[in-house]
Amino acid sequence: MIGMEIYYARELLRHEQEQRDLAAAHERVNPQPGQRLGALIWHDGKRSVACEISHVDGLSVTLIGRRGSKRVTVCANAQYIEAAQKNTRQRQETLTAGRGAGLFPAF
Repeated sequence: MIGMEIYYARELLRHEQEQRDLAAAHERVNPQPGQRLGALIWHDGKRSVACEISHVDGLSVTLIGRRGSKRVTVCANAQYIEAAQKNTRQRQETLTAGRGAGLFPAF
């Protein structure tokens, strides 16, 4: 029986740490309705442009953006938004470095 109690205590501590990390990310992003985030590249590599926060409910954020001609709505948390912003910066740096090296033509 002791093994299960240790397992549950460890899971509780892990969950509490995840919640603290999520709250810290929420403070860093500081999402506000109407806040424009611009283009974001999500975990699947797809790019959404003209992203704007439409609703904030606790730690959950609803964004509206466009993928091509389609309007998309994304429900995310601040960690997910931070990861998308990081992906966008990395992609931009890769393209900028590639153009400087002559790998990608400028349009």
